[in-house]
Amino acid sequence: MSAIHILYGTETYNSESLAQRTSDALSQAGYSVEIWDMDDIEPEAFAQLGVVLLITSTFGDGEPPSNAQVLYDYLMAEERAQLTGLQFSVCGLGDTDYEHFCQCGKDFDARLHDLGGSRFAPRVDCDTDYEDTWEHWLETVLQGLPNTDIQLADYSVDMGASGVLDSVVDRHASGSLSGSNKPVASGVFRPSAPIGTRKNPYLATVLANTNLNHSASDKETRHIALNIEAAGIEYRAGDALGVFPRNCPDLVRRILKAVGIERDEAVRADDNWYTIRDMMLYRKDVMQIDRRLVELLSRHAVGDAFGALLNDKKALLDYCGQQHVIDLVEAARVRVPAQDFLATLRPLAPRLYSISSSPEAYPNEIHLTVNVLRYALHDSMRKGVASTFLAERTGPGVEVAVYLQRTRNFLLCADHVPIIMIGPGTGIAPFRAFLQEREARGASGQSWVFFGSLHQSMDFLYRDELLGWDRDGLIARLDLAWSRDQAHKVYVQHKMYENGAAFYRWLDAGAVVYVCGDKTKMAKDVHKTLLRIIQEFGGYSRDDAHAYVSQLESDGRYLRDVY
Repeated sequence: MSAIHILYGTETYNSESLAQRTSDALSQAGYSVEIWDMDDIEPEAFAQLGVVLLITSTFGDGEPPSNAQVLYDYLMAEERAQLTGLQFSVCGLGDTDYEHFCQCGKDFDARLHDLGGSRFAPRVDCDTDYEDTWEHWLETVLQGLPNTDIQLADYSVDMGASGVLDSVVDRHASGSLSGSNKPVASGVFRPSAPIGTRKNPYLATVLANTNLNHSASDKETRHIALNIEAAGIEYRAGDALGVFPRNCPDLVRRILKAVGIERDEAVRADDNWYTIRDMMLYRKDVMQIDRRLVELLSRHAVGDAFGALLNDKKALLDYCGQQHVIDLVEAARVRVPAQDFLATLRPLAPRLYSISSSPEAYPNEIHLTVNVLRYALHDSMRKGVASTFLAERTGPGVEVAVYLQRTRNFLLCADHVPIIMIGPGTGIAPFRAFLQEREARGASGQSWVFFGSLHQSMDFLYRDELLGWDRDGLIARLDLAWSRDQAHKVYVQHKMYENGAAFYRWLDAGAVVYVCGDKTKMAKDVHKTLLRIIQEFGGYSRDDAHAYVSQLESDGRYLRDVY
């Protein structure tokens, strides 16, 4: 008799959170459940798991998240044993703004079926607003679970008034929501992850932290140099670095004051005791509101202040999307127990940044190019968690927990191949790395760079390097778009079209096109302009232009790192 095994693949902890909630529901239905990070599973023993629920996000351009990479690569290998007897269902998380929406979930689902696994509930693909889709999947899972060889739990679960288990932290620390962390079979679970991975980050020392913008600019972009000499981390131009940030101490102070908790009050997590302030600084998301926090405040509030909100799913979703934790707790002014409060906060997710250095030029360093986010909300200034942590609290000598996120696709092509790099703002980061690499290797292929920002005099990131490479011939063409230096706005896509004839000639000569930066507008506008150039300067029909771009993608000649 075996338990149901929930495996999650995640970068931002959304999949982990849904895995925990899925386990709560299955436990409440009487099933024995074990929940595991995919990185903890020994791939060769995957077939022994019996009944498996996979909940996974997708990273970048259709790639698996870092903690799912080993299992993914193992299952996708050509020579792979059949998984007859495995029963499974997949819940994919993604964002429809990305072309390869929920691709990792789709890949797992198709491969498990191809290897002989039995799909007992259909896969679902969840967009960023995933609640309804996930709930539908959970219903089909509960309806479709096979009735044989699944161990029923021999314990009762007290859901309490809110329907939420008492301590998410302690349950997760045990490694199993069924009350046991024993492996289901010998050799199924992997030993500790190597250093420099998401589960075992490396403490890199900051070497430099400088502002790349003029002091009078409205923007602030930090160049961060990290020492990785002792880590043994081998990165490539095109890879990303995950940074585990720390929350703003003043924000933590204000939140604790609003809920009436002393900063040194002890709370339990991972079978250890910590002060709640430390947990909130280093381990918990103190920005995003979770429904459990609203439920907790409702239980301790006088009257029914939150009843209407909790009974209207759309209103609650809208509220959580427009407010931060500080807004909610300062409005409520309700005292709550420290341990209960901690359990309502989501894990603090790492942030991924494109690496802006090449190991050929900086073998013992990793450089990041970080846009510092500050904005007004409800008449008060707010800060981006990771960007202001790096900008304000990581001077030289400070240690930062990091891990390497390898890319499968966004890699520099062969030295002789011409490349076109389109990266406004911090999108220039991987292309600085590409150019360093080509310079170090003496590459013969020509390089064309499109860069832009607000003002040339104040926002020309890596100005001296780019102009130097342009002067020395490493950059064959450098086209710059300054959106606010004239009456009409000019962006990189406008520069592409202005040079459409030459752009198409480069494509026809076999150039690889790389795009990095904002996915919501820039990447879409660049894509439309690429299609227009192919139509107008290549003489293709609309349908043929789309087919041309699809072929570029299939051939690895149109690669995007967008966020």
